[in-house]
Amino acid sequence: MLILPFLACSSTTIPTDSGTAPLPRDTAADLLPADTAAEPPRPAPTAPVLIDVGCPSPIPDEAAIPCDIRLTWPDGTEEASGIAAFSQRGRSSLGFPKHQYKVEFINTDGVSAPVSLFGLGRESDWVLNGMWIDRAMIRNKLAWDLFNALAAPPEHAPESVYAEVTLDGAYLGVFLLNQTIDRDASRLDFAADDGTGARFIVAADESGIASTVQYGSWKVEYPGESEQTRAVLGGITEHLASWEAEIVAGGDPFTEMDLDSFVRFVLIEEFMKNNDGYYLSHRVWRGDDGKLRMVPWDLDLTLGQPNYNENWRSDLWIAYRPLIVSGSATATFKARFVEMWTEARAGALATDAVLARIAAQRATMGDAVDRNWATWDITTVDFGGELYAVASPEEEYARVDTWVRARLEWMDASVAAY
Repeated sequence: MLILPFLACSSTTIPTDSGTAPLPRDTAADLLPADTAAEPPRPAPTAPVLIDVGCPSPIPDEAAIPCDIRLTWPDGTEEASGIAAFSQRGRSSLGFPKHQYKVEFINTDGVSAPVSLFGLGRESDWVLNGMWIDRAMIRNKLAWDLFNALAAPPEHAPESVYAEVTLDGAYLGVFLLNQTIDRDASRLDFAADDGTGARFIVAADESGIASTVQYGSWKVEYPGESEQTRAVLGGITEHLASWEAEIVAGGDPFTEMDLDSFVRFVLIEEFMKNNDGYYLSHRVWRGDDGKLRMVPWDLDLTLGQPNYNENWRSDLWIAYRPLIVSGSATATFKARFVEMWTEARAGALATDAVLARIAAQRATMGDAVDRNWATWDITTVDFGGELYAVASPEEEYARVDTWVRARLEWMDASVAAY
């Protein structure tokens, strides 16, 4: 746990499940926790953790502002407190009533200050995901946890915990506190780039290195901006261009890409039926072995929503697949796809296992589900008129249960013909 100094902002409190009166925010010295680097690992939270934020002004969607932040376990035990730079994040989600936030822990000089949070590793950069259009509030966490259950290091999807967030005294509801996709011992663990662009992380984004196989471009996430020399960017561009050339030509992209990583990514995207799959909101990285790998990222338009692209149907593959069209057509992929699906169905993707995972997520949120939807009216959640209507969280969970069962059954019958 990192000890961070407070920045004086507004005085706010956050409720705890223990019934203990929350601590005031105006006595910084009393709130700073002791360093617990030597403490043994603690079990994952069994209820949402509590995050209390106080900011001197509204959180913007571009330049970040420094805010007070205090994070506690469900029983009120403090995990960390200090300063974090907050900004809104996302693309379409910038227009949602319930925002997403980029959170970077900093010191009083504004320098990144890594902090260990709730068993998720030690880093400065985090995300608070508002899950606005995911009315079950399970989709991203489910997909990431399933990917990690099927994967082995060095592959890694974001880990996360549920949190209830208060901003300037106002209750904002249930969020996911999740890792970003960074190079780090607790995230994507590979050696530092040597200045040639041989090791990198890129994200599908609005601008960056031109791409011909997805929406927009490739934004370089690692190395950081200060290390993005001409040589580094040139090397990254060369590796991506070689891979994309194989895709466009209908060749074999596995000269550049790890086969099992690719198959695993496709399995999760297709099970969830990600409307944005293979087009936006994913990450590609290249580590120590020189092979490209993929990481799932944004999966809120899944499990039967939205209504367009026939994404509500459980009996079709994802409609638009430019990024994987050549790779998925190879005999090597097809054989491995069937093998890995069969293995997954005996483990993490067994119907009972998936439904048990969803039930566990719901149980962890507990009464916070009701508190969230008492703050936000579930019947008003919208995405351009393209979400099916639900009147309650219970109706949404029932729809998800029915869709998941049908999806797994249909994929069993169809995977050999992918």
